[in-house]
Amino acid sequence: MSFAVIFDVHGEIPKYLDIRSKFPRTVQLGDLGFDYRDIPHDSHHVFFKGNHDNYDQNHESDLGDYGMHILGNVPFFFIRGGHSIDKSQRNRHIDYWPEEELEYGKMRRCEEEYKRAKPDIVITHECPVRATRKFFTETSILHWWGYADDWSSPTSIFLDYLMDVHKPKLWIFGHHHAYREGIVDGTHFFCSYELDAVTLEEIQS
Repeated sequence: MSFAVIFDVHGEIPKYLDIRSKFPRTVQLGDLGFDYRDIPHDSHHVFFKGNHDNYDQNHESDLGDYGMHILGNVPFFFIRGGHSIDKSQRNRHIDYWPEEELEYGKMRRCEEEYKRAKPDIVITHECPVRATRKFFTETSILHWWGYADDWSSPTSIFLDYLMDVHKPKLWIFGHHHAYREGIVDGTHFFCSYELDAVTLEEIQS
């Protein structure tokens, strides 16, 4: 087995550790939580941050902002970050960090690296606009927080632009806490529930 993808955790660290113990290698794709002190470092079990993560606290298993990584002999491109639509109800540097999304300069550098890599597999926290609009047509949560029906986060817009640059074979994402799977513009997209874990082989089958 190459590796398993662990979806949003939201601070349930004991559950996360139990899940990852069942697999030889895992990638957790953001919204791990706000405190990583009880997570032992293991190069076979890595993560990157989403929009419900602590950007003041570092961890050796954090992959960083973006880039290529190889796990179980499988290369993939990851991009961290996401937008908290409920940030008006959160507290800065306690359960909300302004740097939760890549700033413009990092997006440009990520774009250049993505162009060079032309990855077959992409793993992100959010997903491109075109995938959001195919898989998540209900907009009531946007209305609740005062957003327009056609609003998209800067991260989602950036990821959509990357789809125009290069379309990978597989794109795995979280953030939405729901199972969605399908083909969008020739790319196989896959999303699953909070605290779910799915092997790459299962996703690709």
